[in-house]
Amino acid sequence: MLSSLTDRGATVKAYDPAFSMGDLDLSAIQVGDDPYGVCDEADVLVVLTEWPELRWLDFEKVIDAMSGARVVDTRNLLDRSQLVRLGFEYWGIGRGS
Repeated sequence: MLSSLTDRGATVKAYDPAFSMGDLDLSAIQVGDDPYGVCDEADVLVVLTEWPELRWLDFEKVIDAMSGARVVDTRNLLDRSQLVRLGFEYWGIGRGS
């Protein structure tokens, strides 16, 4: 899936507080050490982990940093009503629309 995105010209940025490069070849991903930094000019925010610090981000700051306002929450971690109220389009995987 990652190569499908990058082959189409997407820039993929990631944040994970426990991330370690190890032996992984993640040259196609820009890994940042700040959750707000990886949101800069992003079209879509995709939440793939359940780190508690992601739940408590300042989403006004996040939406200001992003060029789009879309969230795909694969863990159903975030407060949908809060994000919609701030102007995000929100998709929770495994949850009704």
